[in-house]
Amino acid sequence: MIFLVILYAERGDLVLRSRKVELKDLIIPAIAILLMFTFRTALGAVMFAALAAGIVFTSGKQLETWKKVLYSIYKLFKQKKKKINKQTKKKVK
Repeated sequence: MIFLVILYAERGDLVLRSRKVELKDLIIPAIAILLMFTFRTALGAVMFAALAAGIVFTSGKQLETWKKVLYSIYKLFKQKKKKINKQTKKKVK
């Protein structure tokens, strides 16, 4: 698990600092997150949230596409949550 955390930190740092970010640069951190999620769910979720927050708060132009992708995912989850809340309120009544 320590190896996965170090691998994630090193590759995630590379992604956040590189001039051009491509999908292949995100594959290794994504694999580390998925593997860590299978070992320790909370740690995998924190790793994903940390990488997402790092991408969102980085001011570089190279990450604009990834910011849009993360914002779209956030909006989808938000809409799905509203739909689930409406369905549960109908069942309660």
